[in-house]
Amino acid sequence: METTGLEDAYAVQVAAVDRRGTVVFNEYVQPNAPLEPAAVAVHGITPDRLAQAPVFAELLPRLTDVFHGTTAVAYKMDFDRGVIERELHRHHGDPAAADAWLARVREDAMVPYAVWRGLWSVKRGAYRNQPLGGPHDAVADARLLIAKLEMAATPSTSPW
Repeated sequence: METTGLEDAYAVQVAAVDRRGTVVFNEYVQPNAPLEPAAVAVHGITPDRLAQAPVFAELLPRLTDVFHGTTAVAYKMDFDRGVIERELHRHHGDPAAADAWLARVREDAMVPYAVWRGLWSVKRGAYRNQPLGGPHDAVADARLLIAKLEMAATPSTSPW
């Protein structure tokens, strides 16, 4: 997911890929909210690019179908969940409806990846979160996440 910014953000691109990296959803979204210049500098999605894009509510039926019967995995799920929650509240106007939709969005890969990398923070008393990296395009980032998850799931042959 790419967003309008880092605080109280709305979606500007939503994508999903299956475990093989095949795109199953990829749409730009008219956020009806200002884009922070810093966000545009990171992902390159401009207001002009979004001018004719559908609003989140128009994409919701298709997005719901894509996630039906699946488990969604994201990197930094709490941030993406907050974005989707804001969009659902704006669409439904009912927190209970948003909570019901979000019940299936539950897997965050950030902590398991941090554990796999093994960089302990004494100050935090936890493994250090690792940046995903990537080009800040929702599809490319999703594919990168799959590659990192596959790497983390592969037993190491290193003696270290």
